[in-house]
Amino acid sequence: MDKRAFFPNVVTLGNLFFGFWAIISIGQGNFKAACWLLVVAAICDALDGTVARLVKSNGKMGAMIDSLADVISFGLAPSYLVYRVAFEPLNFWGVLLAFLPLLGGALRLARFMNDKPSHSFFTGLPIPSAALIIGGYYLYTSSGWVSSPDPRAWMWLTPITAILMISPIPYIKPPKVVKYLASKPILGIFVFLVILVSFVLKPGQTLFIGTIVYIVVNPLVWIFRGFYRLNTPLEDCSQQGETNNKRLFRRRRKKA
Repeated sequence: MDKRAFFPNVVTLGNLFFGFWAIISIGQGNFKAACWLLVVAAICDALDGTVARLVKSNGKMGAMIDSLADVISFGLAPSYLVYRVAFEPLNFWGVLLAFLPLLGGALRLARFMNDKPSHSFFTGLPIPSAALIIGGYYLYTSSGWVSSPDPRAWMWLTPITAILMISPIPYIKPPKVVKYLASKPILGIFVFLVILVSFVLKPGQTLFIGTIVYIVVNPLVWIFRGFYRLNTPLEDCSQQGETNNKRLFRRRRKKA
């Protein structure tokens, strides 16, 4: 076993531990604590890849552990949460509805386990974001802005989240957003301060609204790009292709 994989694997196992702890908290009826434990698990999930790159470790075992941890923390735990919070009175139908986040997450991870990931985009909604939207909605509704979680909202939120996980919609990776904001210091500092102040004042609302923005904006961009391509004249497409070919030819001549 590669010794360099020790530290990223520890971070990944932290993801699994906090997901397990969230499940225990849900069983005890401590739903708010469970939601925040899912946030901590998501932070561990975001950090394990960074730690692996820092120590230059890319073992297959780490990727397998990561996928298994994600199924528990961001598939099983959110499904159990939404069952206990909203669907338990529905008996069998409640079990079926609550199963959807776990099903969507498992299918997503199995579908892309052997694919080479893109450096810029996820294909489909990443499973941690799906878990955070479920946990974030509970935190949002338990923060005092509304009286209680609306069962009708759960009815829509749960299947839509599951469908988005296995969809072909590209979701930009957060590090790319951070890199873009870092290239524009004034905008980056402003966005950072707004998020920081909002999270300090209203953490639950900020988490939910931020996740909603991420979930909604990416499909809108995808639809807009598809519509733009459909309405682009064929002559423009051919000219653009010729321009790209000329650029590629010039690059090859320079290298030669």
